[in-house]
Amino acid sequence: MGKLAKQKKRKLQQLELNENEIQEISNEDLDTTIKTLAVLAKNEELLQDKRFKQIRVYMHQLSNGKGQTASGKVSDALRDGRWRDAIHSLDEMRARGQVPKLGALQRWTRDCDAAGYDDNFAPPEVYLALDAILRTADPKLVLAANPGKQPSHPLRKHQPWSPPDKIGHWDPTEAPNLDPAAVKSKFKVIYKESGPDRKPPNLHPMTLYLSEPGAVDMTQHNYTVKRFDVPYLPGAFVLQSVLSPFECNTIIEMAQIMGFTPDTPAGGSAKDLKSVLAHNFFWLADEELNNTIYNRCKHLLPQVIGGDVAGLNARWRVYRYTPGSIYRPHIDGAWPGSGVNKDGKYEYDNYGDRWSKLTFLIRLNDDFKGGATTFFTPSVDVGYLDARPILPKMGDVLVFPHGDTEGSMLHEGSAVMDTLGLLRDAKYVIRTEVLYKIPHHVRK
Repeated sequence: MGKLAKQKKRKLQQLELNENEIQEISNEDLDTTIKTLAVLAKNEELLQDKRFKQIRVYMHQLSNGKGQTASGKVSDALRDGRWRDAIHSLDEMRARGQVPKLGALQRWTRDCDAAGYDDNFAPPEVYLALDAILRTADPKLVLAANPGKQPSHPLRKHQPWSPPDKIGHWDPTEAPNLDPAAVKSKFKVIYKESGPDRKPPNLHPMTLYLSEPGAVDMTQHNYTVKRFDVPYLPGAFVLQSVLSPFECNTIIEMAQIMGFTPDTPAGGSAKDLKSVLAHNFFWLADEELNNTIYNRCKHLLPQVIGGDVAGLNARWRVYRYTPGSIYRPHIDGAWPGSGVNKDGKYEYDNYGDRWSKLTFLIRLNDDFKGGATTFFTPSVDVGYLDARPILPKMGDVLVFPHGDTEGSMLHEGSAVMDTLGLLRDAKYVIRTEVLYKIPHHVRK
């Protein structure tokens, strides 16, 4: 076992140990501890009593364990909900020219958990903290000044942006007539993971299905794929008409037949966050299907990001957002290229020479209200965050950077609104990634 593998194993063992220790602390013990500390906080002289010697020892250990660097102070403050302290430490980092690592950036945005339907869902201080995080992580995201009066709230909501209307016949009602038994015969389970074994642990298992070649009829496409750069979002663009309405509806119906699984965190801080996550269907796309989509648009993708473009990740996550479902503001992580190895088994990192640099978000329908992908960027005015909703159309793909501190984009899957049956009341998307070859000198 190599050095990196051993380090990874030790980290996983430590995570499992921490999880077990948390479970050993009962709610009653926790309540007693909180009440005791509350009394001691009001009467500090009590700590000098010899009965509290052990408490003094552990409090000293906890105090010394807190982040002493500016980055560590940010982590501590965000974890505790001390937004102003976090902002102060982020200002300190910015003054020193310090940039957080990608893992810290992702963790900080999760800790803010600012998902919401309106301005009142999260306090203004949360958006101020997000603004400070983004300014510190990537100053290049700060754009030109916004004309007009200063808003009273730190979140500036802009009108949704969509690419130009499609030209020619585009009937979103085009739908296949699929036989459920026939659909199920075209998929097989390639990998399973129990809920407790998932990272983070979940109340539901993960089942990954592999489609056979030809499972999806991809011959019903005669559209010209075009690229439209998204204004005010550097590196983001929409690929128009990558899939036809017939293909979109086929994929939706197939996923419905195979079944969507809820996404419910099992424990820890994740279960206390405000996001109501979408249901999902995990699909390992066969090479024919995956390559057909890639070949339609590869000429419009950046050809080099660190290394040469190498295709789409075959590990698809098909998401169904129903009214109330919302994916809190977050920054996407990078993925290796998954696939089937020479033994016919699923391999998370099937190639060893490619990693993702771009999110590839396929919009399968648009007959719903709300449900934008909303991006958050710092404005030129410190303390103000711009919220820019993007609404691609059916068959379009939204592409944007991830995988590095610089250029990664904070975004949320905004809520789908309930129209009481007037519209579909569900948003369907596929999340996958654009893969790029890893240069030899940085391969592990």
